[in-house]
Amino acid sequence: MNNEEFTRIRHHLGKSQSQIAQLLCVSPKAVQSFEQGWRRIPVYIERQLLVLLSMKRSTQENLKPCWEIKHCANSCRQVEAAEHVTWERTGKDKNSIQNRKEK
Repeated sequence: MNNEEFTRIRHHLGKSQSQIAQLLCVSPKAVQSFEQGWRRIPVYIERQLLVLLSMKRSTQENLKPCWEIKHCANSCRQVEAAEHVTWERTGKDKNSIQNRKEK
């Protein structure tokens, strides 16, 4: 992600530099540095920003979780929800994490 994309996403989210800094757990000075191109945007910041963007999109479009679309049983819902949270935090699915633990 480059500085222009970062700025465009922040504007799309309707957040000030201070507000996005708080959401990303960084200083407002860091956000300013990202937008000016003075600092590289870390991967974890990109991921958090994209999650915020997807959350806004899902609320705007009334998207349903996959378990509502597939009509999954409660046990499946818990597993799929946990895998979704794992992916949001790590960027990796459950299988890649499990394979890494086994090695």
